[in-house]
Amino acid sequence: MESAAPQRIQYFLRSMSNDVKAYNKLLSLLKQQKSLYTERDSKANEANIRLQAPLLQQLRRTSKERMECLISLGLPANEDGVAQLMRELPEKIAAQANLQWTSLHQLILECQAHSANDGHESATFHELARQMTQKDTPQQASPL
Repeated sequence: MESAAPQRIQYFLRSMSNDVKAYNKLLSLLKQQKSLYTERDSKANEANIRLQAPLLQQLRRTSKERMECLISLGLPANEDGVAQLMRELPEKIAAQANLQWTSLHQLILECQAHSANDGHESATFHELARQMTQKDTPQQASPL
């Protein structure tokens, strides 16, 4: 490994820890968002979405940087590369890093599930609002 490798590995590990914190914040906001959809509180929902945006930008950026970090270490930018990196770490550090990686992965899946559900709630909300604001138009008799 080159001389910059230890710093890259430290960055990789630190970024996982930071992203676990960010995903926990995002998850909290997504849970609030579901409640806001149920309450039909559009102003609070917009504020919630504004809080989510910088977290999502940060998470995209650090994910990209971790991929670049793996590549710079000569590893594939995927799960196999992470597994290889973990095997190269001292045992004590690897154990903690694997816990962080597992936690990060679980939080990503949980946020994705909430986001998909919130998308469904949003679509339902907008359809209901459309139906409520649509003027009643007389139905024409069907010739059949």
